[in-house]
Amino acid sequence: MPEKPHNFWQELKRRKVVRVITVYAAAAFVVIELTNNITEPLHLPDWVPTLVIFLLAIGFFISIVMSWVYDITPEGIQKTRPASVTKPVKKEKGSLGWKISTYVSLLVVMAFIIFYIVSSAKKSSEISRLEKSIAVLPFENLSFDKEYAYMGDAITDEIILELQKISAFDRVISRSSTMQFKENRPTMPEIAEKLGVNYIIEGSIQRHEDRVSIRVQVIRARKEDHIWADKYEGRWEDILSIQDEIAMKVAGELKAILTSNEIEKIEQKPTGNSEAYNLYLKGRHSIFPHTESGYLEGIRYFEQAISMDPDYAMAYVWMAFSYKELSRAFRYAPEQGYLKGKEAAEKAIGIDNSIGDAYAILASIWFLADWNMTEPEAEFKKAIELSPSSVDVYILYAQYLTWTDRIDEAILTYKRALEIDPFNVWTNQWLGGTYFYGNRYEESIQQLKGMLEFAREFSNWGHTYIADNYIMMGRYEEAISHADQINTEGSNILLAALGTIYAYSGMEERAREILNQLLAMSADDIIDPTLIAMIYAGLGETEQVFECLNRAFEERSGLMVYLKLYSRTFFRELRSDPRLIELLEKMGFDTD
Repeated sequence: MPEKPHNFWQELKRRKVVRVITVYAAAAFVVIELTNNITEPLHLPDWVPTLVIFLLAIGFFISIVMSWVYDITPEGIQKTRPASVTKPVKKEKGSLGWKISTYVSLLVVMAFIIFYIVSSAKKSSEISRLEKSIAVLPFENLSFDKEYAYMGDAITDEIILELQKISAFDRVISRSSTMQFKENRPTMPEIAEKLGVNYIIEGSIQRHEDRVSIRVQVIRARKEDHIWADKYEGRWEDILSIQDEIAMKVAGELKAILTSNEIEKIEQKPTGNSEAYNLYLKGRHSIFPHTESGYLEGIRYFEQAISMDPDYAMAYVWMAFSYKELSRAFRYAPEQGYLKGKEAAEKAIGIDNSIGDAYAILASIWFLADWNMTEPEAEFKKAIELSPSSVDVYILYAQYLTWTDRIDEAILTYKRALEIDPFNVWTNQWLGGTYFYGNRYEESIQQLKGMLEFAREFSNWGHTYIADNYIMMGRYEEAISHADQINTEGSNILLAALGTIYAYSGMEERAREILNQLLAMSADDIIDPTLIAMIYAGLGETEQVFECLNRAFEERSGLMVYLKLYSRTFFRELRSDPRLIELLEKMGFDTD
């Protein structure tokens, strides 16, 4: 009995099966590694490596069978004779060469395996050691239907939000910073350098009717080392589960340990209605540009989503934000904006009290609508505790700190937001504005010029704030040079800002021309009286300044929250006027 395994092994060697297995394994390993390395650079389909492995596996069994049944002899390929009828022969001259080649092949296989294990261990060690900072590039939208044109940006944002729930990730850069690479994409190391990240996620999405396909890969950016790639296909109604699976897989590949609470957050579905989710994505896409029409369109989508799922908390959150912005920046009456926004935010909290953005929006509305100077603080702190990776929470808190004249704290908070989203245009702009209101004019100019380098499409506000700085510094020619680059078309606020620059720079004729335009429009109640007050201040017409400010106070105008800041910038010549002090005190500002 013990002889049988030995005899079988000898028979395998006699039929050269062992030799064939060894050589085939070495060749197959090389082919598999080569296929894995060229699939991504040559943009081969994801199924190519799987197909190669499948074919090699079939070939492996065929080669074993063929080597057992047939033998290569000097007379050609012949059927292998049984050992019992085979005459003992002297060893062939070439047998030594075959043995050497077999041993060399075996050593090659072992070397490849050792190299693979060592390199994998090294890669795993480096992944564990590197800071887990991630940027998700805008997903390519491969959908043919124009109805889904928003899908790429929307899914990018949603995957970012899923990853931001994982505390093991040091930083997950927000979408507004990666949008610059949507059309013009440099090399991965260049992107990593610019964003200050170690890992980059990119991919594509395609939706056709009720089917969706998502392709995603994780890259160690500075070495352009592809760590992981996969493709997910399913029904649209499974999209939330697919996004969860992607987040969990990325965490696993980057050696991130998830807490049970984080797993619960990731797996928690914001809605069970896939069509409601689709409408929510459309709403988020609509409000991104920060325009009046965009907010109104977004609200319509959020309302439709809520009609399909009355417990859709996130739809209420961004409806609240949209209403708040309509009153703050677009002259909507408090009951049209702040009141509806407050109701929506409170509804969101009632459904899910773990959403930090809801508390931050509610706190912002408390201050804007009621000029409540102190109570919002606790709500903002709670919002940060619940959503420490939310850029919007930090921005809303920083705005509140700026309006209440806590300039140093506001600057630190904006900088924290920039760590998460370094190229967020609004954060960079408002940080520049906060330096301005803190009388730190050179820092403001430097910050705003830096913003203009990567956000030329937002140059109007950049040039406006830079011109304001030069006005306060008495450098009027430089202020005018920037004012000449402002395009006011379609924006009454920019038109008023331009009139203010002209008024302070001594260009009275141009200032009055704009003032008359604004006065004509104010009859329709579409111009904030505070804007007109600033032009009057530049022209030195004090009585008209207070006439406008008193009207703004009675109407609870959105820009009145800037009054303390304006008192040392645009209204600094009136700072000791009892009427200004009285307005500040009635609003609740400290006048010491």
